[in-house]
Amino acid sequence: MGDLKLYAKNEKDLTVLIETVRIFTTDIRMEFGLEKCARQIIQRGNITITDGLNLDIGKIKDADIETGYKHLGILQNMQNKQKEVKRKVTTTYRKRLRQILKSRLNATKKILAKNTSAMPVITYTAGIIDWNKKEIQDLDRMTRKTMNMYRGLHPTADIHRLYLPRKEGSRGLREVAATVRFQCVGIHQQSKGKRSSYRSSLEISSNQRIQK
Repeated sequence: MGDLKLYAKNEKDLTVLIETVRIFTTDIRMEFGLEKCARQIIQRGNITITDGLNLDIGKIKDADIETGYKHLGILQNMQNKQKEVKRKVTTTYRKRLRQILKSRLNATKKILAKNTSAMPVITYTAGIIDWNKKEIQDLDRMTRKTMNMYRGLHPTADIHRLYLPRKEGSRGLREVAATVRFQCVGIHQQSKGKRSSYRSSLEISSNQRIQK
């Protein structure tokens, strides 16, 4: 079963929700996956330690207070673990970038591989993790430095031409700063559109009730 996160106002209601999910997954012949499940009880802003939740199919343990849990690839606890996620994303991005640059691909294919394999590691967290301007600039600087180390970029090359599209005679490398900014704007517009649609549906429903 895919990632599912349940919220409830108290522990009793949360237990009811978990039991409902268990019954549903059993009915449709899907595996509950207890080894990937965790529970976290927060009362008045503090995490409450319990013995877990016993079900007919096993036990759901409490999430570790220090390490937290992972939901949709993002480390979380009472909130997103910003520093840990940034550190992991930066390490994974650097590793993939080096693997691409060390490969025997030609220059064009290396740029394409970087855009489609390494860059998504960062863009996935855009809008979820708070990347500040300096951190994003450091990622772009690290990218150019690594390309220079593996002879993928001349030390005196024009930086602007590196990021322009190939159809304009440049190399077409995706800039981290521009990509993160574009992703954040897209998320904002999408959420704004959903709110507008929801508001419109409420207005239509209200008008129908008034007419009746």
